[in-house]
Amino acid sequence: MTLSLLIAAVSVFIAPIAGMAADLTSVQALLKQGYEIKGTVFLPLPDVKAQWADAVAGSMLLTLQKEQSVAVCELNWANWSSLAQATLENAELCRVLKP
Repeated sequence: MTLSLLIAAVSVFIAPIAGMAADLTSVQALLKQGYEIKGTVFLPLPDVKAQWADAVAGSMLLTLQKEQSVAVCELNWANWSSLAQATLENAELCRVLKP
């Protein structure tokens, strides 16, 4: 239940906010730009399935920050644990909010 609330909260947070631009990018691009990983959260499969019925694995949420910009990335657990290059380069997994 708590993780479902976390997913909902993150979904609201990463939605475009008035006065802020939301961009899509990759984990790799963010790290190259100097963003730092500030936190990680593992979401077990049952909690991910509660939001996305087609999910087949748990997910990782990464929170990154550079100055006042914040990024949130949602990655498949198996790809994150193996540091799959294709996942790190996928430009559709991270939303960046810039003031």
